[in-house]
Amino acid sequence: MIHLNYYCYVFHAPETIIMIFIPALLAVFACASANHDVEGCDMHYLCYKLDDTRMEIENSTVHMQQVESQVDELDKKADSLYFHERLHATLLGIDKTKYDISPVYKDRIYVVSKMLARFIIKDANDACKTQGGYLLEIDDNEEREFTYNLSVKIGGAPHFAAGGNDIVNEKTWVQYNSGKPLPTDLEWVPGRPNNAGGNEDCLAFWMERRGLNDIPCNTNNIKYICEVPLCAQ
Repeated sequence: MIHLNYYCYVFHAPETIIMIFIPALLAVFACASANHDVEGCDMHYLCYKLDDTRMEIENSTVHMQQVESQVDELDKKADSLYFHERLHATLLGIDKTKYDISPVYKDRIYVVSKMLARFIIKDANDACKTQGGYLLEIDDNEEREFTYNLSVKIGGAPHFAAGGNDIVNEKTWVQYNSGKPLPTDLEWVPGRPNNAGGNEDCLAFWMERRGLNDIPCNTNNIKYICEVPLCAQ
């Protein structure tokens, strides 16, 4: 009867036991068959074979981990290349003589008109479309903070207009391009919107008061902000 020495390596995963045990056991059977004496075949040989096979599996595991690491690194490089291709394609569509450009923010950029001009919301949105975007749609206070800081950095205007408006229904603020409602928790300058004069239906950053204000939709000598998603390749 064949007995395995008690100090042979034990593996808890069933598939590992099978992978290691069967080749080694076959080697012992071959030995026994050739010598016609099972007892003459040293059971230590089986343990040695088990150990060799274990080492092969461990080496294979290390190699697999190295391959997976290389694949992850290639994925990162591919993602980076894809991102830069999209950014490059987006920037090609921007008229840099007319617009200042922001850093990338959540897969988009913002472009700000350089010249002071009369703000007409439809005309401004149409101009944004020629750059691949639309009038800024502030979706949360984090985006409000980012675009406000961008306006501060660029400067040169008392107001920077966005796409928010309540032209159709007073006090029902929506985005001009998409028609989506503005967030109800959006932070305005204290006391705003107040619809002073009965015609303040457009949203803009009021630089003197450092926040959002409602202004007439035909305000002179201000700038506007376009939101431009990165191009898809």
